[in-house]
Amino acid sequence: MQPACSNFETARATLNSYDPARVFSNTFLDILLP
Repeated sequence: MQPACSNFETARATLNSYDPARVFSNTFLDILLP
């Protein structure tokens, strides 16, 4: 079971908080989490 706040917005915010320079980003993630 997932927490109530678990969605793409929280995933995108978490990814951006851990990688603000977007070093580990790629085209797939840009499409999946715009």
